[in-house]
Formats: sequence, structure tokens, C-alpha cells
Amino acid sequence: MADFKNDIIPATESINWQVDTSVSWWLSLIDSFLAFIKDSIFWILALIAIWLFIYIGWKLIKANWNPEELKKAFLHLVHIIIGLFVVAAAFAIIKIVAGLNF
Repeated sequence: MADFKNDIIPATESINWQVDTSVSWWLSLIDSFLAFIKDSIFWILALIAIWLFIYIGWKLIKANWNPEELKKAFLHLVHIIIGLFVVAAAFAIIKIVAGLNF
């Protein structure tokens, strides 16, 4: 009769647990954390931009063809579009710099 324990749990060699304390592990952890922060910031900025477009649309509707209010709303719209270009440029610069290997 076969040994029941050896049938269920196969014999294995001794397991050597080694902890990787090299610098590359820490750098990869820091790199992952910074990538998460970068992506989170850009998602938050995208949500803010969407909210601002909705707000400016509401201000345009509320202006009711008042020239002064329309001028303010369109000026805010121009500022939002310029801000979006700045954010997009910052995202592109970060992608380019992050892709460089020193």
C-alpha cells in the first residue's frame, strides 16, 4: 500500500526564500508609484476640464444674449482651451522625458 501522505503532497526540494534587496527593486517601486501619481493627476485634470466645459455651457445659456455676459463666458472658454493645451503639452513632455534612457 502506498504512503497516503506522499500521494497527496509530493516530495519537494527544500525551498530557499530570498528577499531581493537590490536597488533595482526599489527603483521599480518608485517608478510605479510616480507613474500612478502622474496618471492620477492627468485624470483629475481631465475631469476638471469636462466640468468646466459644462459650467461654461451653462453660463452661455444663462447669459441670454447679454453681450457683457457672453464676452465673459467666451473669455472663460478661451482660458479653458489654453489650459487644456498646456496640460496636453505637459503630458507630452513627461512622456518624452520618461521614455529617455540615461
